[in-house]
Formats: sequence, C-alpha cells, structure tokens
Amino acid sequence: MRLDELYALARNALDRLDLDGCVDSCDQALGHIRQPDTSTADSHLEFIYLLLLAHDILDGGSTPILDGKYTQEDLFAWADALPARADRIDTLVKLKILKGNWLSRTKSAIDAIQAMGEALALTQTGCGPLVLALATAELGHKTMKVNLRRGAELARAACDMVSPCAPQDVMSMESRRHASTIHAIRGICEFDLGYYDTSIDYLNRAHRESVSLGLRGDIAVASNYLAQLYVALGDFESAESVLVSAIERFRQGGALHAWNANNRALLGKLYLEWDKIDAAHEHLISGWRESNVVRSLPLITLVRNYHAEFLMLRAKSKVERDLLLAEELLRENIEECHRTGIYRSQILSLSLLGQLSLARGDNAQAIRSSEAAVEMLMGMGWLPALRAQEIYYNHHVVQARHGDLEQAARWLGTAYDTVLDIASRINDEARRRSFLGRVRINETIVRERTQATSLAIASR
Repeated sequence: MRLDELYALARNALDRLDLDGCVDSCDQALGHIRQPDTSTADSHLEFIYLLLLAHDILDGGSTPILDGKYTQEDLFAWADALPARADRIDTLVKLKILKGNWLSRTKSAIDAIQAMGEALALTQTGCGPLVLALATAELGHKTMKVNLRRGAELARAACDMVSPCAPQDVMSMESRRHASTIHAIRGICEFDLGYYDTSIDYLNRAHRESVSLGLRGDIAVASNYLAQLYVALGDFESAESVLVSAIERFRQGGALHAWNANNRALLGKLYLEWDKIDAAHEHLISGWRESNVVRSLPLITLVRNYHAEFLMLRAKSKVERDLLLAEELLRENIEECHRTGIYRSQILSLSLLGQLSLARGDNAQAIRSSEAAVEMLMGMGWLPALRAQEIYYNHHVVQARHGDLEQAARWLGTAYDTVLDIASRINDEARRRSFLGRVRINETIVRERTQATSLAIASR
C-alpha cells in the first residue's frame, strides 16, 4: 500500500478514535524504512507524529510502543534527524511538545522546559494559531514548576489565543484535544495562584471537553486536576464523584496508565483529608503499585508523599514498621525530586520528614528537615499544588516542640496569613466557608491562631 494511502487510513482512524488502527497504519508505513531517508522525509515525520500521538492518547506514553518495537527516544531522535520544511512546522512543533511531555515523565523538569522552549521557538517561523497557543500553554505549564509567575503569564496568554480559533464543534478530534489541554492548563494556573473561582470554571470546562471526546486517558488527567481543586476547597463529595467516575473507566482492562494510578492514590489522599483513614488504604496501595509499573516522575513523587502521609497517620497507633517505610519513601522522594527538579514534592517530603522525625523523638532531624523545607519554599516562592500554609504550620509544630515559642508563633502567623490570603480570593461564600472550615489544615491553623491571639490579649 502506498504511503499516502496509509496516511489517509491513519488519519481517518485517529478521527474515528480507532487508536489501534492508527498505530497499525503508522507501523506499516514506518516499516518501509527504519532509517532517515530524505526522499520520504515528510511522510515519515507525519507517521512518527501520529504514532507517538496515538500512543500518548492510549496509555499516556508510559509503556513501550508496539511491545517494544519502537521506543519514544528512538522515534524522537528519528524525527530530529529528518530535514525540516516550512510547511511541516505545525507537525514539528507538536512533536517537540510530545517530546517535552515525555521528558517531563522520564528525565527532568528542566529537560522538559528546554524542549517546550524549542517548540515555541519553532512557531516563530510560522504555524497555525492553535498550535502556537498549545506551545505557549505547554511551556507555561512546565515553567510554572520553577517560576510560577512567568509560567502563569504564558498560560494566560495561550488561553487568550484560543478564542479566535474555530469553534470546537467544527474542530477535528486532535484540535479539540489541544483546545481542552489549553483550558486545563489555564485552570491549573489559576488554581496554583490561588484564584479558585476562576480555576474551577476552566477545569470544569476542560473536564466536560474530555468527557465529550471520550478518551479515558484525557478524562483521567482532567479529573485529577479538577479533583485536586475540589479537595483544596473541602468539597470532598465532588472530588470523590469525579475520581470514582474516572477510575471506573479503567476497570474494563487495557493498558495501565500513570494518571489512573495517580487518581487511585489521590482518592486515598482525599479520604485522608476527609478523615476516613481506613477507606484510604486500598486506594493508596493500588495507586502506589500501578505507579511503580508505569512510572511518571511528576506523578510518582506525589504518590510517594500520599502514601507516606497515610503511613504516618496510621502509625499514631505506634506501628514502628509504618514509620520506617514512610521514612524510606520520603528519603527516596527527596533524592529523586532533587535530581529531577520536582521541587514542590521535594519540599513536602522534607516537611513530612520533619513531622516523622518528631514522632520518632529525633528533634534535631526534625529541625533540619523542616528548616530545609521552609528555606526552599521561601527561596523559590509560590509553587504549584503545594499548600504553603501546611509547610509553615508544620514548621510551627517543630519549633514549638523544640521550645522556641517565638519562632513557633511567627510561623503559625505566616501560615494563618497564607490561609486568609487565599480565602480572600474566593468570591463564592459557600466555597470560602468550606475552604476555611472543612479543609483540616486550614481549620487547624485558623483555630490555633485565634486561640493564641485570645490568650495573648487575656494575658496583657
């Protein structure tokens, strides 16, 4: 079969959501030549892109392609070796974006940012408006991990670019997916900056779009982001509903998926926040096991922290074995996060290690770990999906145990100011009350600071 016929088959299969059919057509086409060949360079570039895209949709790009026949690394290297043409810029940009996401999962945040930067630089030679918006949004998303303000500027700019594009009901499946991704990144951006009302609008929109497309991997991603926001607001019922629905889509089998693993673990974390520790166990264990099979660096570092926190809470019954395993997980996370630039998880791991050290009576280690977490947070500024108030409050607990009441009061005050700052940006009254009253760490901080202030006034 000719390459143009195979390409038509692959594209049609993709638009019909027949991802296996798309992969098969790409495999046949690439089988003609396994090395770069300038005579068919354009065709092979398109087939490489479609194969990587279909595989990314199928399982999040976490497993070998066609049972190991291809690796992502080899395919990206093959694409890089092909000569670039001006009329293929859109495909080149989208390949760089896929490469950036793969590097984020397997290498480091810095490598991912570099690839996304290359993608955006390519757009300067000319590309479609939606591809430009996607490259801008993806660079913003990755940049937020190290520089939230700069990343947010890019994410917001990208979302503004989507408006002039064609309505989504006349877009191809691929273009609709790109638009959904851009809306999700804007929602994540607003969540990370503490603008929860704006965030929920964009994340709900992205979730609806993913459900409309029916791609369970994309639904898993959108559900995870939306559920994180619901948990942050104390709307545990909505978070549970979103996560259970997403997880249910994977019960019919198929490839394991890193985002489904993360959703299982996040459901366990939700139950910890909801004070349902017994219910958390099954989901944290299953999420942890699946995460170790389909490793994604940004996700497995979150799962380790969820699991360690569960073990620490359960260890209040003096199960030393749980504390030892929790410490092992946290130290592994600290090392891997430091090496790969996943700073938010590293900070939380250090803070949790400080609390664990207190539980084991090692006050000196508690001070070292907690101080390292606070210093890192203060040095880097606000970071995505990291509850800064929790880090400050944990340091308050460590300082109080250490006997430095002045420092303890200082950090409790910082935690309190952080909670009120976020609450002041929540315009919906019911959501603001839930944020302050149902989220355990927020309620604890407000209650303890109010009590401390009352005692100080009474003692004057």
